[in-house]
Amino acid sequence: MFWDRFYYLCEKSNSKPNPVGEKIGIASGTINKWKNGGVPTGENLLKISNYFNVSIDYLLGLTDNINFNQNKSHQNENTLDRILYLLKEKGIQQKEFDKALNLGDDNISAWKSGKSQSYKKYIYQIASYLNVSVDYLLCLTDELQPVIKKELPQNERTFIETLNVLGVDLNTWSKKKIINLVQHAVQLDSEQNQ
Repeated sequence: MFWDRFYYLCEKSNSKPNPVGEKIGIASGTINKWKNGGVPTGENLLKISNYFNVSIDYLLGLTDNINFNQNKSHQNENTLDRILYLLKEKGIQQKEFDKALNLGDDNISAWKSGKSQSYKKYIYQIASYLNVSVDYLLCLTDELQPVIKKELPQNERTFIETLNVLGVDLNTWSKKKIINLVQHAVQLDSEQNQ
């Protein structure tokens, strides 16, 4: 989903992904990873969002609304402040948060001390876990806009549950990619049987 939207925005601006990446300081190798199904870090999503003036939620396929008005009133706020606020507000303990996102121990302590900004890599997973939009976490809007969690059909849920039981740790994006591959295989199979 991300790549399709990024490519569309590049074409719409009469450009290609690599030249856009060069303009905003993103290496072509990173862009190639996205073409192969990777998802940008929060920092790169923010660069792309600012360049095209679209929301990060749009880039990630969480909304189809391409129009976006950035909130400039929270220039002194930062993503970590919002994450910490939401954890406190929702009564979520650090260990529970770390475990739910498979982050390891003491990530929040490292974030608070400035030793790590790894939360930028996991911005979508954090937004999903806290049930807020990525744009809210990145201080681009004041609206919480919960992440839209599309319900999987039963056969896809069963497949993902089976992988989880087998100990395969999948993030949201790899799950989507696997589901797309399975759907494509089922489609090809049904076409051949007709």
